[in-house]
Amino acid sequence: MNNQEKQDMAVVITTELEPGVGLPQEIAFNYEDLKKRLTAYVEKYTGLVVTEDEVAEGRRARAEVNAVIRQLTEAGRDVRKAWDAPLDQFLARVKELVGIAKPAEEAIARQIKAFDEARREEKRNALVDDLAAMVSAEAVNEPEDIRKAWEASPHWRGCVKESMLTASASLNKSRAALAAEVKRCWEQVGVARRVYADKGAEWAERAVYALCRWDFDAATAFRDVDGQIAEAERIARRKAEAERRAAEAAKAPAPAPSPAPSPDPAPAAIPRPAPTPAPAPAPATAQAATPSAAPSGDTLTYVLRITGSRAALFELRAWMDAHGIKAERA
Repeated sequence: MNNQEKQDMAVVITTELEPGVGLPQEIAFNYEDLKKRLTAYVEKYTGLVVTEDEVAEGRRARAEVNAVIRQLTEAGRDVRKAWDAPLDQFLARVKELVGIAKPAEEAIARQIKAFDEARREEKRNALVDDLAAMVSAEAVNEPEDIRKAWEASPHWRGCVKESMLTASASLNKSRAALAAEVKRCWEQVGVARRVYADKGAEWAERAVYALCRWDFDAATAFRDVDGQIAEAERIARRKAEAERRAAEAAKAPAPAPSPAPSPDPAPAAIPRPAPTPAPAPAPATAQAATPSAAPSGDTLTYVLRITGSRAALFELRAWMDAHGIKAERA
């Protein structure tokens, strides 16, 4: 819209709205005189006591006062109606004009919104592709299993923030923030390898897997791995103790066979007592059926939802890993 169009569309109110110029400064009426007369009029009824003999007079007095109240109320209503009439007409006309312009504004707004959404999606796809390239570049020289765990970490899904997709957000600054996050996570991988180097390569790799699983939160991931190590050490101790006992039992000499007992002389015949009747058998009680155990060689799969404290779930996961039980996130 050029300047001329803006001038053509301007609202020009020709009625003077300044109080005392166009609009009256006040709505004048005989306020002071009426107030004085009304005050004097009602004084004669102030303190009036209506007795049984003066009920009729009381009704007449009340009617007179009500007539004055009704006259004042109607005057106020009539003046308000006259005062509001031009304002109501003005507001109705303004609403009509807005209704003419609103459809055009809404149509333009829909197109702008669709354009903004397309730009946001375009920016999102560009940042996601950039992030994937950064992630792959860090682990390009790693073993395949480590590289796959690193690239498939759920952590990367939440790195592209909604704030990075706004029209005012700088694409270069967003890329720099993503690069900094990838660097931070890869540094955690190096920390994990140094922390668990003395435990062996297997535990160092498990620490890397735990970082990928736990959003590269070192405190949580290392607590998970420490629980696995503790469980593996307990299992190894129990196994070593069982092997030690088995070896000691194998070294112990076999006990000498005991001599066969000499036959006892035949006992004298003892008269047998008359047989007593056998008691009636008690009614059989129903036994709960127990499921038959699955063959030890079978592999079973259960879908479970487990709820517990964070520490308890870490211990459960460590025990499952130590016993070769696989678990996946739903």
